Amino acid sequence: MAELGIVGAQAYEWNGMFVPSGVSPEIVAKLADALKVALDSKDVQDRISQVGGEIFKGDRAAADKFISTQIQVMGKVIKNGNIRPE
Repeated sequence: MAELGIVGAQAYEWNGMFVPSGVSPEIVAKLADALKVALDSKDVQDRISQVGGEIFKGDRAAADKFISTQIQVMGKVIKNGNIRPE
């Protein structure tokens, strides 16, 4: 990004699991539990590590804070860089 003249920008490639609003808390909990089981798997951990990734260890509140921060940071980058969709 610096090569494009965008100073001070940081970008993370990250993945999350989202559900539509209105999904019952019980279903959300089941999905979260299933995701945790998958991410606790040595095979999954090894594969994520092989591609240079790391598993987020925070809870939902920490994930919400991370996403909110990324929206704010990238929003500033977009605004300050006058970035427009093509």
